Amino acid sequence: MERFGYKAFNKGLVDMYGNKRELNHIYSVDGPIMWYSTHGGHGYHFCTYLEDCFSYFNGFNNEIDLAIVKGSGSIIQYDDDYRGNYEMFVSSSIEILKILKREEVIEYFLKRKNQIETITKFIYGFPLSIKEQELFLDSQIAKENIEKVYTKTINN
Repeated sequence: MERFGYKAFNKGLVDMYGNKRELNHIYSVDGPIMWYSTHGGHGYHFCTYLEDCFSYFNGFNNEIDLAIVKGSGSIIQYDDDYRGNYEMFVSSSIEILKILKREEVIEYFLKRKNQIETITKFIYGFPLSIKEQELFLDSQIAKENIEKVYTKTINN
């Protein structure tokens, strides 16, 4: 089985455990896979929707890489009603296919700027230059979130 999705890393394709990863390399784990629990997770986690990556890696606090990945082998789906993240997966193997350029990330969200949950996660999790903010201002949903986030950032 294979699933494609998105995964966030610290800058330089470094995972949350400090392991440096590489493009076009397949990483695998042995044993049963599981989503996060009180005992931790086991396997490679990724999201169907790019905006859900910001629940796990906040681009405001750290420089991050956003990548397109392919999960394979054993795969389990997980839905997180609390965070509003759906169709997330953990797999026994993962391959990092591409690091998204900043322009590609912006384009992805410009196509979704009127989807309230999507654009809210994006604006709160990914820093935008003033020029980039202006691209979203024709969407009332995006505009309201930009005003909240950047007024708070400037005033703190």
